[in-house]
Amino acid sequence: MRFLFLFGTLPPTARSMQQLELVAQQPQTPATTIVAFGESLTQGCGLLKEDAYPAQPEAALQAKGDSVKVINAGIEGETIASAKSRAE
Repeated sequence: MRFLFLFGTLPPTARSMQQLELVAQQPQTPATTIVAFGESLTQGCGLLKEDAYPAQPEAALQAKGDSVKVINAGIEGETIASAKSRAE
């Protein structure tokens, strides 16, 4: 299983989607796992799980037939310091 970590608070751009597509197109074991790591914007505070931004690239890649799972690791109130300690 491979992991790709997405760090940030902004929705995916066309460039980041191209990068995700390149990762998803590489030979895969059962699935590629992408971890979206960030704060409340990543978490989708106030949104349904399927409306949060990590669900968007997952849906787009799966619609293309890629075996991809995106884990939403966003935490409301996350700071750079707490994110760094969480990643270590």
